[in-house]
Amino acid sequence: MESVFNINPSNLPELRNINPYNYTFLDGILDINSSRYYNLIQSLEDYKIKNLYNFLYLRSLKMYQKKNTRKLELNKYIQSSKILDESFNKYINNEKLYAILIMNGIQLYFFPTMTQ
Repeated sequence: MESVFNINPSNLPELRNINPYNYTFLDGILDINSSRYYNLIQSLEDYKIKNLYNFLYLRSLKMYQKKNTRKLELNKYIQSSKILDESFNKYINNEKLYAILIMNGIQLYFFPTMTQ
């Protein structure tokens, strides 16, 4: 069976935790260990969180244009983990599809791969 994830969540490495914020945007949506995704984000310093958000915003914009999915709200002032978590919670809205889109986007941000 083919996975919906670019990288199996259990294969994601544990990175050094710089930012101890307790994220919640993936809680209770899918039956997987979301702490690996939270750990990736927690490895970023606060001033780099905006880069992750902008990357995911642009990916959501492309998906919106190609597949008519919901896009992330444009927010140029992502300056804290709390604002990032709230923005992702609002975008995902307890829907599995949007949780998977965010999860795959986080994987691609940290582990870019060549595509054909």
